[in-house]
Amino acid sequence: MKLLTYIIDRMQARSNYMLWNYLRSLPKGTLIDYGFSPELIAQGVSAWPWREDTSINDIEIIKQHIEEERLSINALNSLTDAELRDIGVARGSIAEAVRKGRPGIEHEENAKAA
Repeated sequence: MKLLTYIIDRMQARSNYMLWNYLRSLPKGTLIDYGFSPELIAQGVSAWPWREDTSINDIEIIKQHIEEERLSINALNSLTDAELRDIGVARGSIAEAVRKGRPGIEHEENAKAA
């Protein structure tokens, strides 16, 4: 039974690490919109759950968003270079465009940084 508990704990720790790594890639405004504290995320995995009030439903919503993001990236990767150019996305910046939007179009904070 101890081995099973250990395996489950390791799987949860890995899942927390993967979610933390993903959240670090998001803009501060998006983190706040999702209800996460950028300050707690900066503290690392040990600060889990990175927010004051959390529920299983909130975590499931984030996991669903991650899956939708993955599907969007795959869909854009299947487009031709000409099709990507038509929508203003370079092949090398597909993941960034999905996560943060296109500079000057979806997110103004990105336009200022560009």
